Amino acid sequence: MLVRMPEVVVYSSGLILVFLAGSVLIKLRFLAFSIASWLVIILYIIAGFTFQVNPTIVLSNSFFFIGAIVIGMIAAYRTEVFNRDNFDLYLQIAKKNAQIEQANRNLEEKVAVRTKLLNDRNRELNDEVKHRVIVEKELIAAKERAEESDKLKSAFLANMSHEIRTPMNGILGFAHLLHEAESEEEFNEFVNTIIKSGEHLLNLINDIIDLSKIEAGILKIEKSQFELNRLTREIYDMFSANQHIVERNIQFGYKDGLPDDNCLILTDRVRLKQILINVVNNACKYTDHGSIEFYYKIDGENLVFVVKDTGIGIPEESQKHIFDRFMQASNGKTSGRESTGLGLSITKTYLNLMGGNISVKSEVNVGSEFTFVLPHIFETQKTLTNDTI
Repeated sequence: MLVRMPEVVVYSSGLILVFLAGSVLIKLRFLAFSIASWLVIILYIIAGFTFQVNPTIVLSNSFFFIGAIVIGMIAAYRTEVFNRDNFDLYLQIAKKNAQIEQANRNLEEKVAVRTKLLNDRNRELNDEVKHRVIVEKELIAAKERAEESDKLKSAFLANMSHEIRTPMNGILGFAHLLHEAESEEEFNEFVNTIIKSGEHLLNLINDIIDLSKIEAGILKIEKSQFELNRLTREIYDMFSANQHIVERNIQFGYKDGLPDDNCLILTDRVRLKQILINVVNNACKYTDHGSIEFYYKIDGENLVFVVKDTGIGIPEESQKHIFDRFMQASNGKTSGRESTGLGLSITKTYLNLMGGNISVKSEVNVGSEFTFVLPHIFETQKTLTNDTI
């Protein structure tokens, strides 16, 4: 459609149509499209009257353009409403997505927390199962120990009955025979037998008393300062005249590790003497020939005592049990040797109470070596004299 202007023909209608089409294509918003479109048509009308274009042409074109503008406005409005709806929908979708993501995060956190709780609970259950297994094993072991202890105590009591009855029979029997002695030599022999049986019975009673104190937990260690060399001399004098040693011509000796003028130590003298008596006496019982010796040495603040013999020895499988309480009593005596099996277990208990320990090295038919250690024997008398453990 051509619009004839004065002296020139301009494709004004085409330009307006291009504008309208372009505004639709670039999707101008409703307000912008409306303002721009009405400005264009107003300018077109003004230009038509200014250039004295035929009013009929201007009017007819204007009606046409106004119709196109109205349709464009409706299209722009619908497009804007549609876009706004789409935008609202997008916002709702975005909000829902955010809620879903938050719900997922919350769910993941809950799952993580629950998983952690389940893992912790599983570990606790596993620990509880392990603990119950350990407790069950300990209970079974304790039950077995209790049963074994009961058996050993029963065997011990049976053996003690025999051990006590034997010297008592000797004492009473030979006491009655004293009236029938036909010579002084026979009388002295009966007296020696009574004395020997009495000493044996006294040792048994002492062991039983010490064992009862240990079982009751009332045994006390009282430390005092004394000369160690004087104690070793007492032990030597006691056993050098031992009938077993004299009759079998066993070499018996000892050696001190400190000079006589500097041999003061601080420990329980009574218990140390009893420990030495028990260990040396044990060597005497099981040595038929050769030698027995004991000595001590100083290792820092510790006292190390060694008792060696060339006796019958101890089998390797029995060495770990010789310090167990009642063990010897349950296993019976070595033939021809008086023994209750309490001496070494009492010795170990004394040493443990005094902070020490005892060990043994032995070979069958070669001999045995007992070593025990007492710690801190040179502590000041001011601090530890008459100290009760």
